[in-house]
Amino acid sequence: MGNKGSKGGAGALPKGCVERYRGTFSEPELQALNGVFTSLGSKPDFVTVAEFLTLGGGAGAAAPGSLFLQRVFKLFDADADGKLSFDEFLGGVRSFAPASSDAKVRFSFRLYAQRDAERISPADLRELLAAVLAQSGVALSAPEVDSVVRLTFAQHDADKDGFISYAEYAHMCAENPAVLRNLTINVQELISSA
Repeated sequence: MGNKGSKGGAGALPKGCVERYRGTFSEPELQALNGVFTSLGSKPDFVTVAEFLTLGGGAGAAAPGSLFLQRVFKLFDADADGKLSFDEFLGGVRSFAPASSDAKVRFSFRLYAQRDAERISPADLRELLAAVLAQSGVALSAPEVDSVVRLTFAQHDADKDGFISYAEYAHMCAENPAVLRNLTINVQELISSA
């Protein structure tokens, strides 16, 4: 979407924004998220990947430039133009809203499934797990990360094909809701942190 779906002037919401996100965000939340979005970028209509990658650094937040943030940006950027419009930003933030567990499962699956959109490979899991653990300050050796990956696949690769399908991943998330805990954003905290 890039510049399409522009935010308009300062404080003005894009046409149709309130209707499109009704039920997820109130109008005051949309206005405040518009302020958050504006604070991220140097242009009024979009945020670049470089600007997005400067996020993080707060307690529990992703490290600036992290693999996690790179993948989040890629998923938010619906038209893959390297820029986030306000509409793309809201669509992504909606995936992290507390009430959207199905959206969170799908979004988190897509964070992992990088080599094949239909399934998570051991390499996909290893790569993101190692990055997230490192940025969280959890020091696991490569053999320990490999052990976590093997255990995860032993427990959740139900058809034993060497991959975790979306159905297997969704089942894993249903059994272990903590998997999605870090993918919940308190919109009020996001707004107040800007």
